[in-house]
Amino acid sequence: MDFIQSIKAHLYDKTTSPLFGAFLVSWIAFNYEFMFILNSTMPVHDRFEYISTFLYCDYTDYLLKGFLFPLGSSIIILLAYPYPARKIYGYWKAEHIKQNNLRLNLEGKALISKKKESEIRKEIADMEIKYENEINKKDSKIKALTNLINDLYGKENESAKTIRSLKEQLSNKEPNETHKNKLGIPVPNDKDIKGIHGLDSNQIKVLLLISKHEGERIGYILDNSSTHKQVTKYNLEQLKERRLISIEDGIKYSLTPEGRKLLVESGYFE
Repeated sequence: MDFIQSIKAHLYDKTTSPLFGAFLVSWIAFNYEFMFILNSTMPVHDRFEYISTFLYCDYTDYLLKGFLFPLGSSIIILLAYPYPARKIYGYWKAEHIKQNNLRLNLEGKALISKKKESEIRKEIADMEIKYENEINKKDSKIKALTNLINDLYGKENESAKTIRSLKEQLSNKEPNETHKNKLGIPVPNDKDIKGIHGLDSNQIKVLLLISKHEGERIGYILDNSSTHKQVTKYNLEQLKERRLISIEDGIKYSLTPEGRKLLVESGYFE
């Protein structure tokens, strides 16, 4: 099997050789009559007689037509063919390039060299990298600012809670003990708070609340008063009638000079 395969490979190499192909074509060209005679319907004896009489009269015809002429013509073909083939191929390739350039120009495009194409691709890649870096930087800044805002918001909430707690402590803080201020005037406690200039204890508490939070709206006064809202509203009306408090812009409560004088002389402010 290996021997047969090697013979087939050898024959394939021979048959695919350019010289063999050219020789075969040349041999058929010089001996085309012989091919027609072999394929004719004449008797075999008549065929051979015609070939030996008219085609190959002697050994010189066999040598020239059978070998030398086909070999010479095949060599000439192999040697002479590449030159016109190169010319024709070069011409055809140049015309093909012109046709492609014309098509691209008509479409509004231009041929780009490989070097230019690689430069453009590199520029595009660099631009994409820069774009990604800018996006990452902006994302980092946004994240940092978000964290800063959250921190400030948390601190603001803590400060607001602290201020609210202090306000509640101040609003709920009332004089419980009897003591004297710097002028020696006694400060009354809850038991002594009644009957000051005709005001009861709840009215005095509302007056003190307004003194600590002047300019607050009525909603704040009502929420931080120790009495019922209706009682607080009544006390506010009584204090306003006695001109101890005033209302600014129709909603903000403040002490009048008379109200401040009453508290100072009563010893509530040291």
